[in-house]
Amino acid sequence: MGIINTTINITPEWVSAISSIVIAFSTFFMAIAAVLFGKRQLDEMRKEKERHKIAEISRKIIGPFISQLEDEIRLLKEKCYDWDHRIKNMRNIKEFVTLKEEEEVLYGDFCKRNTEIPKEVETHDKEIRKLRKKLTELDELIYTPEFISKCKKLVEEFNEKAKENKKIHYGDYCPGYFVSYVIDDLKQLPHTNVYHLFWTKMGEKLLEIREEPEVRSQIREICEISQRIIDLSSKLKNKLEGLRDSYSAEYYLTVEEISEKSLM
Repeated sequence: MGIINTTINITPEWVSAISSIVIAFSTFFMAIAAVLFGKRQLDEMRKEKERHKIAEISRKIIGPFISQLEDEIRLLKEKCYDWDHRIKNMRNIKEFVTLKEEEEVLYGDFCKRNTEIPKEVETHDKEIRKLRKKLTELDELIYTPEFISKCKKLVEEFNEKAKENKKIHYGDYCPGYFVSYVIDDLKQLPHTNVYHLFWTKMGEKLLEIREEPEVRSQIREICEISQRIIDLSSKLKNKLEGLRDSYSAEYYLTVEEISEKSLM
């Protein structure tokens, strides 16, 4: 039996063809690697940009919202409306309008990401407006010519018995302060308040007006609205806190990055 000759005749053309194939494959895989590397870099850049945006939303939108809700819930539970007769408004219980206007673009971005939150915020703001309206009506019920006359009479009565350095000056603005104290149902005033001693001795006589049927009915409605706001605010606060925690976990945000103090 003869021996089969398996010798391959490697010609320069064959070597050149193999080299071309190797180079082509190498170029192809390098191109793929470059694309993948570039995509990874782009993804990382996008992720970092997104991370920065989420940190800003947490710091400038979610954090202030939560702080405002916490203060609001506390004040409403204490039935402390901090009413100002002059401007017919509550000093520390308000809508989110100011915050939304200051960070309009960022708030818009936040709303796109969380479509349910704006609806709850609007419901909250509507209830705040209802509360303000009812408090204004209560102010008008109390602040009557009879009330003004009673305030003047009580100040005169107080000054007759008070030492010279304890007497208070009665001005047209006095009944406005006193009606605010009645609306907030203040039994005592801070020692730094110029009317502290007067209110300690005479305040009870002005607070009696809260027991009048029409005034009591108005106060009852105010309490009902206040409780609705407490419930809405508590629910919204819990949702915002959960969202902030979720963002912090997903984007590895530090406390410093989302703290409102970093705004200062």
